[in-house]
Amino acid sequence: MRFVRIPTRTTVSFVTVGLILSMSLLSPNEAHAQKAKKKSAKKQAKNETKGQSQLSGGLVKFGEIYTLSDKMNYQILRAKYSVEPVLCYSRICATSKTKLVVVDIAVKNASPSEMSFGGDSNYLTLVDESGTQYPTGSGQVSLQSTKGESFYVNLKPGQGLGQAALNNPLQVVFEVPLATKITKMFITPGRASKNESVMRLLMAGSDPAADPHNVIAPLPPEVADPADKSGATAMTQGHGKLNTWCAAGIFAYKLQSVTTTSDAIADGQAPEPGHKFAIATVVIKRLGQQPESIWGAQGDDVIIVDTDGEKNSRIKMMKASSTDAVRDA
Repeated sequence: MRFVRIPTRTTVSFVTVGLILSMSLLSPNEAHAQKAKKKSAKKQAKNETKGQSQLSGGLVKFGEIYTLSDKMNYQILRAKYSVEPVLCYSRICATSKTKLVVVDIAVKNASPSEMSFGGDSNYLTLVDESGTQYPTGSGQVSLQSTKGESFYVNLKPGQGLGQAALNNPLQVVFEVPLATKITKMFITPGRASKNESVMRLLMAGSDPAADPHNVIAPLPPEVADPADKSGATAMTQGHGKLNTWCAAGIFAYKLQSVTTTSDAIADGQAPEPGHKFAIATVVIKRLGQQPESIWGAQGDDVIIVDTDGEKNSRIKMMKASSTDAVRDA
């Protein structure tokens, strides 16, 4: 497939964002009142960041199996930061402002009677370094065999989901901001044997009490910000390479080449005087198991930037073997 642009020369551009700060002059009494107010707010925020201090609960770790007070066995197998979409009922994918946190779990009915489990099961909540919570919502739980369809399972006593031997991964997916670093997870309810309300998983490196097993795997190197050694923070612009797959939304792209021509290939029209066509030959594949429209892969955000910093939008998408327009498949 080819994307056609009208630049002079092509290069890579970077965007820098600046912040403007304002100051105001206060009287000594006003300054003292403001300082006391900020100190109080900071103390309150700190309690919220540490969070859940009002709820009883112990520290746990990845890999271990815990029986919750509702008699469900719950296990967090692993977790990772990702930009590849996950096929669940909500069809969650990363955007230009967000990335994903994907948590692999396993559950098993530890009670003597049937228990239900489905896409609205909200056992797990993530917490970032600012104290913001990301609870599991409806449609965020993915069971691979359901291929993105909503699921609801009645588990018989001893029956489980997500265990490695079943070869049917069970995942909980969260969409979070690019710069967000998850420092804590908690599971609700807690263990019946401990008479606790929650179980907390502190991420390794975020707290001296954190278990070293609690590690969220980093983003891929073409996306991860090199300034963050943990690999949790994503750059606003990733670094792609020729002939290398790059995930973007629900599609992956591989740029094979960029050439220029003055031929009349855009609906029989030649480029304007002093211009030429740039032709980017791209291979596109959908990620996940559901059919997707090819029109979603040729949005207006596909551009070429020239050495003058001008952005040139796609004017046609056509087959690599001819000038025929690409049709939906």
